[in-house]
Formats: sequence, C-alpha cells, structure tokens
Amino acid sequence: IVSGYPDGTFRPERHVTRAEFAKMMARAFTFDAGEPESFRDIAGHWARSHILTLSGAGIVQGYPDGTFRPDSPVSRAEVVAMIVRTLRLDDVRGYEDGDSFQDVPRGHWAHDAVETALRLKILPPYLRGTFGPQVPATRAETAAMIDETMKLQITRGTVDYLDERAMTIGVTAPAGIRDFTLSADTVIHRNTTVAPFANLRVGDAIYVVSDRFGSPQFVKANGVVTSEDVATKVNHATRGLL
Repeated sequence: IVSGYPDGTFRPERHVTRAEFAKMMARAFTFDAGEPESFRDIAGHWARSHILTLSGAGIVQGYPDGTFRPDSPVSRAEVVAMIVRTLRLDDVRGYEDGDSFQDVPRGHWAHDAVETALRLKILPPYLRGTFGPQVPATRAETAAMIDETMKLQITRGTVDYLDERAMTIGVTAPAGIRDFTLSADTVIHRNTTVAPFANLRVGDAIYVVSDRFGSPQFVKANGVVTSEDVATKVNHATRGLL
C-alpha cells in the first residue's frame, strides 16, 4: 500500500499530497464504481486513475473552481474525512458529550468525522486536546490511520432480536446470525442521530463496525422513524433543554 524511497528510507515525517493519499486509499480498500467528478487539473497526472476511483465512490471531493489540487498537502481533517466516508459513517451526527478537540468545535466541517475517528481509535495517540485540522498529514500518520482502519471488521444485516438488559443485538447477516454485546463506549446511531439502545428496533437495517477483536465500536441502524427518534433528535437540538 505504501512504499519507500530508492535510498531505503520511508521518511515518516514527510508530508503527504492529496494524490499520494488517494493512491494509498485506492490500494488499501475496495470501492464501488461510480460516475467520477471531472477535475480540470488531473489530466496526465500519475495518480489520475486513483483519484477518479475515489471520486466515483464519493470519497474525495474537489474545490469550487473545479480543481482537485493533487500535489497540495493533504490535511489531517481531509484524511480523517476520507477514511470516515470509506467506512460509510460520514452521516453520523449528534455527539452530545462535548468537543474532544478544542480546535475542532461543533460547526467545524470535520467535527463529526474527527469525533467518529476518535471513537474508532484510528487516530494517532498523541492527538489529544488539539487536533490540528489544517496541519499537513505526515506519511507516518496516514500509514498508521489506514492500518488501524484496515483492522476494523464490518458486518451488515438486519436486527433479529434485542436484549436491552444485556446490551446484546442479534444480527441476521449473510453468514448467519451473529450476536454483538455492546459496551458503554459503543456509539449507537439510528436514522439521523446518535441514540440510546432503547431506540433500536427489530427489523432495522444495521451496520456494525467492530475492532480487530470483534468488539462493536459503532452500530448504525436505519428503520421506521419512531417517536423515540423524534424525542432524541429534539433533545440533541436543544442540548437537553427539552
């Protein structure tokens, strides 16, 4: 997925360009083919095919002037946003337990993606308190985050049964029924917002992201909108006032 230089070095602190990161992602993950956006500054570029692959999958985006700027440094916020899109968790909203990074407050375009990446434990451990969203990502940082992402396990299916007391979800997946026992740190997201276990319903379409040991980190469910969903969303919108 990544390679070194002819002199046998990796140069871990060197900055990564947007084109280089697109190549790493295209090598690391499999993406569905789609209609790519046409960027006016990638014709003849060595990474053109990788950029178009990620563009067609909705992972990378260009700028309002129609450019991709392949040779510009990719920022930490951009790296995290692309990884979270790859995991199909870019629609996760509703974090109410404060801002984990003082320089990525609510309202920042990458806030939810950064919070999601933190909970998935794919961020370098020294990023605490401040994140540096505009700081160019290094080769070491991108390699580490891609590696941690590749270790995550994805399960798709429907909810077969729920045991709120034991915090257990039975999921009917292509390989059969699987049980997932959630922890206090597991993020549950139903329909449009982070929600409690009680909001889940049998029959929900469900998407579970587990760590390398099979422990669920994220549970994303979609189903019929309920009064509990509405109450949860209002509670988030008013920050607990209603």
